Amino acid sequence: MLEHILLFAIALFAAVISSTVGIGAALILVPLASLVIPIKQAVAVTNIYFITLAVSKVITFREHIDWPTSRDILYGAVPFAVLGSYAFVFADSDMIKRILGAVIILTMLMSELPAIKNRVVTRPMCIAAGGAYGFFFRNDW
Repeated sequence: MLEHILLFAIALFAAVISSTVGIGAALILVPLASLVIPIKQAVAVTNIYFITLAVSKVITFREHIDWPTSRDILYGAVPFAVLGSYAFVFADSDMIKRILGAVIILTMLMSELPAIKNRVVTRPMCIAAGGAYGFFFRNDW
């Protein structure tokens, strides 16, 4: 019971920080939840969190979604999410922690590079970014 209350509190904290600061909730939720439960379960809890979040965002903002760009991102995200899920099942938990930590740090560093902030996004970039996101995070679809 205490575990469930802690997970709920962590998810609420991640949602509040993500909404106010703009940092991805996965960057907060996965590491903190892995302190309460094993890493593979923490990723599963994060997936449930993001499926719920994604559905609510699509319903709320459906008139403002750029559907062709979303489609291009999904072209990369869906197949690589399946591959990432299979890799996740067979991977060692310590290796998962290291890889996710490296991806989180790399994502944060890349988001601050001026060359990336001011870049014009092309269709192949959307597909590649969707693939990378789907493989490593698998939690927004």
